[in-house]
Amino acid sequence: MAMVKSIKLNRVEWEIIEDKLDTLASVDVKSIPFGVSYKLTKGSVTLVLNVYIKGDTYSVVIQGKESDLQSKLNQLLETEIKASGLNKIGVDESGKGDLFGPLVVGGVYAGSNDIGKLVSMGVKDSKALSDKKILQLSLEIQTICIVDTVAIGPSTYNRLYNKLQNVNKILAWGHSRVIENLLGNKAVNCDQIVIDQFAKHKSRVNNVLMERGRKVEIIQKHKGESDVVVAAASIVARAEFVRKIDALSEKYGLTFPKGVSAAVKEVRKQFIKKFGAEKLSEVAKLHFNLK
Repeated sequence: MAMVKSIKLNRVEWEIIEDKLDTLASVDVKSIPFGVSYKLTKGSVTLVLNVYIKGDTYSVVIQGKESDLQSKLNQLLETEIKASGLNKIGVDESGKGDLFGPLVVGGVYAGSNDIGKLVSMGVKDSKALSDKKILQLSLEIQTICIVDTVAIGPSTYNRLYNKLQNVNKILAWGHSRVIENLLGNKAVNCDQIVIDQFAKHKSRVNNVLMERGRKVEIIQKHKGESDVVVAAASIVARAEFVRKIDALSEKYGLTFPKGVSAAVKEVRKQFIKKFGAEKLSEVAKLHFNLK
């Protein structure tokens, strides 16, 4: 059955939704009088979204047949419109996949009026950004949001890993500390916490939260950086990781590469030759299996 649906959004709500349309279907975009048209295609199903723009008001007219694609679009609209009105904390980590340097958990608190500012400044998953851009955006984020980081240096990380034998337990501890630190700030009035899910069982974080953290709705989801506040947290965490690994490089007179690669293995050999294997725990996560 053919249907036509019309809704009104503000600029921020539409920009967040527009950024996620390609997660539902392939998207073709063209200009139309007074707006833009988006054609969503998945298999044999097609939806057309005509967006008419007047000032800060975006009138979205949806045309197509009832389908699974239509249902998913409705769900996206409902979820994002609701979320855009919330004061949120986003949490993400950096350094988990890097041999050298710390493990950093970053958190960002954004009031509902700050969400649009993050979108406008180009905040997105740190994996899609250069280190230079990450450092720049991290400073910009701190001008409008309240942020917190917990950096677990290599020596401390290795002690915790020897004790817990589980990276996700260390991450859960770091996430809970960042969340509690932010919630302890009197300027924070949080409705929802969104975490990029790192463990199979969501209880990892919930079990170690203290009283304040257990009073707030917590959402854990894979690819959490699709939420702009989590993306901001990923940038804050990565910026702190970059600063810490640069400091290690300066201290030891070696440039420590990021990730795990042939270059990383080579620098590891150079470090051991220069400082001895017993010093490796000061710069690297020892549980990595490098052959």
